[in-house]
Amino acid sequence: MTVREYMRRVLGLSRTAMTRLKQRERGIMLCGERVTVRAVLRAGDQLELDEADAEDEVNEQIEPVDLPFWVLYEDDEIIAVNKPPGMPTHPSRGHLYDTLANAAAFYFAKRGQPFVFRAINRLDRNTSGVVLLAKNKHAAYKFSRSISAACGRGGRIKKEYFAVLRGIINPAEPPRGVSFEPCDFGEAACRAGDDGAGGWGGLRRSKVIIDAPIRRAQPSIVLREVSFTPDAQDAITEFFVDSVFETAFGPMTAVRAFPLTGRTHQLRVHFAYICCPVAGDTLYGQYAGDENQPIARQALHCMAMTVGDLRIEAPLPEDIENLLKLGYIK
Repeated sequence: MTVREYMRRVLGLSRTAMTRLKQRERGIMLCGERVTVRAVLRAGDQLELDEADAEDEVNEQIEPVDLPFWVLYEDDEIIAVNKPPGMPTHPSRGHLYDTLANAAAFYFAKRGQPFVFRAINRLDRNTSGVVLLAKNKHAAYKFSRSISAACGRGGRIKKEYFAVLRGIINPAEPPRGVSFEPCDFGEAACRAGDDGAGGWGGLRRSKVIIDAPIRRAQPSIVLREVSFTPDAQDAITEFFVDSVFETAFGPMTAVRAFPLTGRTHQLRVHFAYICCPVAGDTLYGQYAGDENQPIARQALHCMAMTVGDLRIEAPLPEDIENLLKLGYIK
């Protein structure tokens, strides 16, 4: 096939990416020679594509700042980092020098490499865990499509969160859109145990599915809410109960959650919807207005991302570990 056919069909490059490569001096090299996209490929040929960011593509408004930048995984296409709580992903008004983008700019500036900040997924400022960054335009295009496909069970990129919720899920009276299925996720997420009354112990061997659409809560531009009206967008979350424990703040439930869609504040809204808001969440749920919270931010952590056959994990941060130690397992 021709180089054009190979780049489109096999590599999945967009037309914009192909045009960019054609304009570069060493954009498309076949066996060491510059060629056009009409060149025909043969067995044993070596095709090189120059997708690296150029100096004139770097966003000069993102100031390199020496901030924590915990690299979990890196290859030619992506870099995965463990974002700490309290760090915004992107610069914004009031957060121009304390973001993950600033930290990434510093990391690559030290290497002498131009780097354009392209976050494949985004975490709220007070949510910690895995953030995936694309190292070139093609990778951004490819992986953004993969994470968009995750609006269903067939998505190539899957996200796994650990959350501590206030309260205990009540399976006896599930709200609209909530269902329970026998757990097939394995012993790690479905530990044996029962409370002797068919209550939360049974949940430990169940997968809970929240299929509840989300929309913006008017007139706010920040808050979201569950709504079954036509203007709401589909939102699906699956989760498994990991443990239940008692604390001075009342009972809490630790869960592992898998958002199948990527709506703004999805997990926080869904857990508040089932009357078990994320601990420390000051926006959602019946404890949102309390000044006395068990943790200084929402206890939500992106603990893993699966990209094809690659699984990238981020250990639980200290503040969530300390929260789990507040009480005793029930």
